[in-house]
Amino acid sequence: KQIIPIQEILKQISKITIVIDSNMNHAESVLKDIKQLTNAKSGNAQLFICLKKPQSKQTLFKTKSSLKCDFEYKIRVGFMKEEDLVNDKFLQDALSRLETNYFQKRKHLEEIFDYEHYKNLTQTIKQKNIKNLESNTQALIENLKKKNIDVVYAQNATDACNAILNILKKNNVKSVVKSKSLTTEEIHLNEFLKTNNIDAYETDLGEWLVQIANQPSTHMTAPAIHMSKEKIQNLLNEKFGENLSSDLDELVQFSKNKIREYFNYTHAGIFGSNVVTKDGLFFIVSNEGNVEHVLLKNINICVIGIDKIVENIEEALTIVDFLPKSATA
Repeated sequence: KQIIPIQEILKQISKITIVIDSNMNHAESVLKDIKQLTNAKSGNAQLFICLKKPQSKQTLFKTKSSLKCDFEYKIRVGFMKEEDLVNDKFLQDALSRLETNYFQKRKHLEEIFDYEHYKNLTQTIKQKNIKNLESNTQALIENLKKKNIDVVYAQNATDACNAILNILKKNNVKSVVKSKSLTTEEIHLNEFLKTNNIDAYETDLGEWLVQIANQPSTHMTAPAIHMSKEKIQNLLNEKFGENLSSDLDELVQFSKNKIREYFNYTHAGIFGSNVVTKDGLFFIVSNEGNVEHVLLKNINICVIGIDKIVENIEEALTIVDFLPKSATA
């Protein structure tokens, strides 16, 4: 699910267990790629690789090593190769519809208001605040602390993941719900928490579908666009032992009900924000409403990039007003 340069992995670890999904069609290809890494070095230590199937003792490939590892890093491989995506007619048709619908909608919107004016205005606001990143960030941190809100300024993905983990461990949290959090995808938070025995449940429908299918998103704003209703039907029936039809309303309602179950036994919510003013007002735009339930948790963790910070509420409202007009849905 992650795309990580092997050089970055080698900087941190000396042992990898790679788990291949039992339904994966490309085990042979993965084996070939992995075998090329057997002579890789991590400092002075040889990289140890073990390739196996999930919930199975069958080992497909194993390098020879007597290395004693401090810890083991597991990667689940359940991806679609590039040629699969290119040759997936349903996906290509879906992306084509998405593109067509977007530009048709934009054409209608341009008849209602000055799209270019709003776009340029938003761009001007963004550029101004990027120039003021340091002062904006410092002001936001100070204002949040005045409101007794804990703030962590993370320099990179590792710092951010560790900070979130520390908060969850401190509060003995074993599972979390998430919504509107693309930034956490960029830092691979779900996988990091999983390796530390904390379950992270996506609550936005598309994100949830690709999560339970153990697949990566195929589009930033439409993560499950590669799934037909028949694929979703088979996924839900197989995953939960149901006998659902391919009726969209039935599939959506069932999915919503399953997602709602997470809210009953999780104690922390992780979410993002579309824009935040430097005096500490957070704006979240959602079309599903699940983020409202995430915000009701005892512990709230908001993960944002500093580029989201703006000077004042007027700038924030300008951006929020433009968001649905420029959306892909």
